[in-house]
Parts: sequence; C-alpha cells; structure tokens
Amino acid sequence: MTGKVLKSIMTDINEVELFKFPRYLPISVEQTGEVLYVSDDGTNTITKLSMEGDMLATYTHKSWRGMHGLTCVGDGQFIVCNYGGHTVDKVSEDGRKVTTLLNTTYGITYTWSLCYYASKETLC
Repeated sequence: MTGKVLKSIMTDINEVELFKFPRYLPISVEQTGEVLYVSDDGTNTITKLSMEGDMLATYTHKSWRGMHGLTCVGDGQFIVCNYGGHTVDKVSEDGRKVTTLLNTTYGITYTWSLCYYASKETLC
C-alpha cells in the first residue's frame, strides 16, 4: 500500500491508551457534525470520537464481551455485535439504554458483523 498517514489516534489527552483491539470504525453524521465510532474487542467498549480525534464518549455494558461489528442507524444510535455475549444490541444516543435485538433464542452466536440499510430500516 502507498499513501500518507494523516493522523493516528492512540491515546487520550492524558496519554492513556484508548484502544487495545479496535475492530470497526463507522462514521456517522449527527446534529453536531461527523463523528467516528470505534468498537474495541480488547476493552469491550465503543468509543465516540470527533473527526479531529477528540474523545467525546465511551460506551460500555456489563454483558459486552468481544465487541466486533458496529453500524450507525441515525439519531446518534448504533447497533453492535457482542461476539462473546452472543447478542446484537442497539445503543441509545446517550449510551444509557442498551436493547438486545437478537440473541441465542434467534439462533445468534458469535456475531461478527452486520449491515444496516437505512432506506429500508433493515438489519441484515
């Protein structure tokens, strides 16, 4: 590959490591502008960053074990694959409400990735 790295985001403003095993990095257009979400398999968190690399929020949940696939669905909400927890979860804009959409009852195990079609409001 050729190209030039424009910016690397490794630590927060206190030089604390932000990520151990980052997986998915979707960009979302929100009311405040574009933001970047990062799912991290090593910390079991989702981190929200400004496009300048400033950390805006960190989301976590007691049942998350192995954060993989991640997609934004609008209004600041996102859907994440909880690989080790065998669920697909929707997270509210403020991160306070985590709703399990799919789990082992629906035959879901070790979810890795997902896709959301906004025009049809369909998860696949």
